[in-house]
Amino acid sequence: LRNKLEELLGFDLRSLAALRVAVALLIIGDLISRSRDLVAHYTDFGAVPRAALTLYDRWRISVHLMSGTWEVQALLFIITGVLAVMLLIGYRTRLMTAILWFLLASLDSRNPFIADGGDTLLRLTLFWAFFLPWGARFSIDQSLAASASYSSSSNRVFSAATFAYAMQITLIYAFSIMHKTSPQ
Repeated sequence: LRNKLEELLGFDLRSLAALRVAVALLIIGDLISRSRDLVAHYTDFGAVPRAALTLYDRWRISVHLMSGTWEVQALLFIITGVLAVMLLIGYRTRLMTAILWFLLASLDSRNPFIADGGDTLLRLTLFWAFFLPWGARFSIDQSLAASASYSSSSNRVFSAATFAYAMQITLIYAFSIMHKTSPQ
């Protein structure tokens, strides 16, 4: 039974590395795209000033809410971009994943009116990736042999995290089908 589960729900470490690279490139591209409307979407001079947002939800936690100036927002975008590059090359992938998850959640909390399902999926992918060994192949972490599991000769991994991530993707499609085929 375990062998069959590993075959169905186990991940190849090389495909996790490809996922890591793709997610990092997606974050970089997303930041570049969002930076075009930096003032309009993320400052007090744009569509959603911080004061209006705190009326909407005063319990919102976001480092992007610490200042309403474009300079601070640009600095946070640059920091996020640098961390995405570090994720891309696989340097301290677990730490970079956690920080990027927090920064992207913070960014989406700064202006929730422009967030969509893709932003949620990206955050969920980063959340589950924190528990996956996506720095085990084609990364600086692997070359530094930061962990004994990273230096393993096996290219397959099966864990609760691989199961959870596979279920997340499965449920996205299942609920999508249910939503699109319902009589309403």
